[in-house]
Amino acid sequence: MVALTLGDAGTVVQIIGTSVQAIALLVAGVWAYYRFAKGRGFFARADFSIELRRVRPGERDLIQVEAVVKNAGGSELLLANPAVIQRLSFLPASGAVLGSPPNWHQVPPPDGHAAELFTGHRMIEPAETVRDETLIPLPNLGLAAQPLAWRVGMELQVRRRSLRPSRRYVVWHAAAILVPGPDPDTKD
Repeated sequence: MVALTLGDAGTVVQIIGTSVQAIALLVAGVWAYYRFAKGRGFFARADFSIELRRVRPGERDLIQVEAVVKNAGGSELLLANPAVIQRLSFLPASGAVLGSPPNWHQVPPPDGHAAELFTGHRMIEPAETVRDETLIPLPNLGLAAQPLAWRVGMELQVRRRSLRPSRRYVVWHAAAILVPGPDPDTKD
């Protein structure tokens, strides 16, 4: 039987300590890679845009809204219910001053907050692009002059996979302005 000397015991402890440090460094490197480099691909990312067009299929003017969502991330986008919240506002002809910021007036519900978009989708796959359209009837505001412009703002809400209740949704905003022309497109 070989007796272990104090110098040999110190060498064994030093080898064990070096091995633990190497394993800890390896674990920290893997954690940092997945947390900061690879994990960014798992964040919900989307490109959300809208386009507006004025149409008049009958006697009432409508705004045709085309919304486009492209999933730019590496994980699925789980759409909330409702996925899109819409805000309709107008810029009145009276009180508009050139050079000053516009004073948009929001149209109250029910005309200003209903949007039936992306109802056929519960989830958008990575790199998938989804388009949807809706028509917004322009309300009769009872104004003496027609508004100078209409603004449609939309919020796309996506559920976040998080245990924290304060972080249940990720929200993207898109807005577009429509300046009414003298002769809107007609559709039969």
